[in-house]
Amino acid sequence: MQFTLTFAAAMVTFAVAMELPISRHFTGGFQCDFCYTAPERMHGWTAHVVFEHAIDNLEIYNAILTDTRNGGKDFVVQNGDYNGNLEQGEDLCLKFTARTHNTNLPKVYFYIEGVDRPIDPQGHSHPIPSTTLSPELTQAHALWMLKNMDGHEDNMLRPFVTQSGGHFDEGSLSVSDDPAAGQHGKVLRVFYQKGHYVSVHSHRGAQFYGRPTHPRNSMTLSYDLFFSPGFDFVKGGKLPGLFGGGTTCSGGRHSDDCFSTRLMWRTNGDGEVYGYIPEEQVSGFCNEQDIHCNAAYGNSIGRGSWRFKAGVWQNVAQRVELNTPGQTNGKLKVWYNGHLVLERNDINFRNKDLQLEGIFFSTFFGGSDPSWAPTADCYTYYKNFVISDVAHPSIIG
Repeated sequence: MQFTLTFAAAMVTFAVAMELPISRHFTGGFQCDFCYTAPERMHGWTAHVVFEHAIDNLEIYNAILTDTRNGGKDFVVQNGDYNGNLEQGEDLCLKFTARTHNTNLPKVYFYIEGVDRPIDPQGHSHPIPSTTLSPELTQAHALWMLKNMDGHEDNMLRPFVTQSGGHFDEGSLSVSDDPAAGQHGKVLRVFYQKGHYVSVHSHRGAQFYGRPTHPRNSMTLSYDLFFSPGFDFVKGGKLPGLFGGGTTCSGGRHSDDCFSTRLMWRTNGDGEVYGYIPEEQVSGFCNEQDIHCNAAYGNSIGRGSWRFKAGVWQNVAQRVELNTPGQTNGKLKVWYNGHLVLERNDINFRNKDLQLEGIFFSTFFGGSDPSWAPTADCYTYYKNFVISDVAHPSIIG
């Protein structure tokens, strides 16, 4: 993910600082384990690990700690002899342990000097000196990015910070070459075997929950998607979206302790948001033309608002802004290839004070009977994942 900043005599691109996932916490501290994808070629680098509040000590692996600033909130680290040279798209993977007596876990950010925009402990992104940004770019903030799967062939789920529960794969998930002619880099691939819909527990697709960033009340998820040439959409299937609370709102299981907003393709590739959300919605919700409510399973929102295509890369982005519990004032937007195709401002996503947790990667044919099954072996491919807190995907992808 990159933004264009205008200099007096040149055009240069900079990414924003990334928010880091806390992979483990314990009494007296926590750990972060993350990978940063180089947006350009680098020969040596200096980076900052910035904490929302001061910590007592930082132990970092695969980098050299050179300075501590701002009262223990900003730690400056440099490359070692073995990881200073990075090609564009190459991953720099780091790990650190932070020691603190504060029982509240801080938000943590990472940026590289001269490549990313600096950030302060409150998460406010600042311009590179001597640059001019438009107001919308000044507010831009990517929480997590995964450009491609280069370097993740041996542990493809690691970048997603996957959670226990709700996971299946059964040989369907893999890393592959980009399927589009002239494209390079590794991408995530999902295989669907002929005749295997969700109830056939072999090569039916893949599913996992990922929490690569902190919970919050609004998120935008964007990713690129490719259906294999000749893909038969049959009656429909699931695609990745967002989730909140626990990891059980799918498969006909409803709870006030969770919600989910996966995407879905229908016949001929018609798109929709497939929401496991409370039944208490605005009056007349289920009677609207593009809404299909199903008390046993999920509710279809905006069916046919866009149409997926086979054999080409396409971008889809979904934004959720949670409602005040007990009110129908939640916001939902979907963009397809940068065009706003669905907008609602009256959704009840939660009855309790839950938050958005991350990505619900879920894809399979179904539907609960063989009439939904794929008519031939087929694939979907994924790349350019971004989770952001900005309200428009044109500045994050």
